[in-house]
Amino acid sequence: MDSSEIKKALGPQQREDSLIGIIWLPNELLAEIISLYVAASSLEDVDDCGFSVDPYRWIRITHVCHLWREIALHTPSFWVHVFFAADVHLHAIPKMLARADSLPLSLEMRSTDRPSQAFDAAMQIVSQHIPKAISLRLQIPILSLRKTVDDLRSLCAPLLHSIVLYNSSKHGSLPHFFQYAWDFPSLRELTLSGFSLGWTSPLMRHRQLTKLVVTCPGVLRSIHDVSPTLREMSELRYLQLCLPLVHDVPGPLTDSVERDFKLPHLTFLHLAMASYDIVYLLQLLAVPNTTVMVLQANTMGRLNQLSQHIAEHFNGSTGTPPISIRGSSILQRHPTPPSSGSTNYSVYDDLVLDFYTAPIVIHDHLRTWQPPLPGASPNNQPQIRFSFPVSIVSGLGIRFLSDYLAQFSLADVETVLLSTGLLGSFEEIFRNLPSVSTMVFADKTQTQQQKPDVLDVFRAQAVNDGPTMWLVPRLDTLILHNISRPSSSWITFADAIYARTQSGFSIRRVDIQCAGGLTAEDVRIMRERLDCVGSLYLSEIIFQPSEVCTAFDPSPFKDNLMQVLVDRARAGAYIQRVVLSGCAGLWEQHIEDMRKTMNHADWILE
Repeated sequence: MDSSEIKKALGPQQREDSLIGIIWLPNELLAEIISLYVAASSLEDVDDCGFSVDPYRWIRITHVCHLWREIALHTPSFWVHVFFAADVHLHAIPKMLARADSLPLSLEMRSTDRPSQAFDAAMQIVSQHIPKAISLRLQIPILSLRKTVDDLRSLCAPLLHSIVLYNSSKHGSLPHFFQYAWDFPSLRELTLSGFSLGWTSPLMRHRQLTKLVVTCPGVLRSIHDVSPTLREMSELRYLQLCLPLVHDVPGPLTDSVERDFKLPHLTFLHLAMASYDIVYLLQLLAVPNTTVMVLQANTMGRLNQLSQHIAEHFNGSTGTPPISIRGSSILQRHPTPPSSGSTNYSVYDDLVLDFYTAPIVIHDHLRTWQPPLPGASPNNQPQIRFSFPVSIVSGLGIRFLSDYLAQFSLADVETVLLSTGLLGSFEEIFRNLPSVSTMVFADKTQTQQQKPDVLDVFRAQAVNDGPTMWLVPRLDTLILHNISRPSSSWITFADAIYARTQSGFSIRRVDIQCAGGLTAEDVRIMRERLDCVGSLYLSEIIFQPSEVCTAFDPSPFKDNLMQVLVDRARAGAYIQRVVLSGCAGLWEQHIEDMRKTMNHADWILE
């Protein structure tokens, strides 16, 4: 049989497809399959700080059957990730180290500000294996870190590829021995959070680093302290610097600055610092046009210069090749809820501008954005994200925001999410956003009565009287959340939406959530006006009984409310939740009657 006949006999078309039970697979193949689950559990499922969420989850596979248990016990690579986060892990560490045999280890320790005796015992065992570790992740008190470093017998960790050190107290210096004396010849990834450190130390001058993350490193005197370190890291792929400075450092900014920080391999850049320092670094960094950027300005100084420089960077006037981008969204996020009793909400806001290399569909613009995975298509990931505290805009008003946005090409912006806490007329912003299709407005308190009102945007006309006589002519989806307005404002808003529809500018969906200031009669009128809308959702309407009930007679209020709810139910537009605030005048019998009639809704009495 010649070679061609052999290939034909062994070809795919000559093979018979058949199923085989997993228990019949060779042990070597089973070990490879299980190793994928072990790696995902130990190394890939991590929190925002880079620490494992549930590293010992994979051990449950050893309880599936005797065969799997035998395979796991005799596969050293399964046991190389040694982890301590609770006292119950202490007994597992010696067994993990023994079963890992002589393979390189991944060591991870987490503890509170008051470490237990079990932690001290575990740390003493683990620290002696650092010289043979390939990965080291420590989130421990700084005193424990210093003691660990002092007890080390070796000054070299030749295999160490990745270091993550997290100081939860946010104060204290990284041990001098760690920065200057320890040798890490294979180090490629370095993450430091909460440590004051020396930017000129050997630890910070590893030229072969591919990933550098430094957050909360204490107060820097100047961004110039960071410059010598970045100049030598030409192999970086991932760079994140979150540097809190006391204030913007004044200094000259020239139009043409030599870009002597050449980072040709950089794929992700995250800068969170004073706006002046962001501009300074962008002028020095020479990065590919495909680099994904997240830029967070922490203070107000030179914010206009930041937008101007970024715009110039894209159109090529700074010497870099021009890049074709499309603004796609303007979002105001509230990443951290305010503390109990606090009324200063604005400091928790970020105003975010997203730009993309191609138009995309935004499926969930309220989610916190994460950097794309390697190989992700630029068509479905943000290319640039700018953000700065919205308290800046709240203080200076809409005009400042409008001037800031004017630096960018936003003709293709499709999604806008803003809080009505901003002072000024929103019309100034939307006159330059003709392509907006999704608008979300949200109040944070329901107590502010804005003048001019945000609802005025929907009845405002464009400057010219041409075919696009309305602002945001392509508006398709409108969401109003937590907005409290007088009855007259809501009726005027409904009339404006009706007038837009009659002019050929219909809106497919209107979603009003947690609306305040409405009466039952208002809801009925609004439904009549908004029948022209394809999908209308009125949920969690907060009625004001004091406006519709007189002499504490609940009957008119109950009858009007029930009529509206019944009419909506017959039309298939069910209300899922009803909040009655301040309804002391409602008799218990009336409330019980309403609950029986609308038993599919959640009734909340405040």
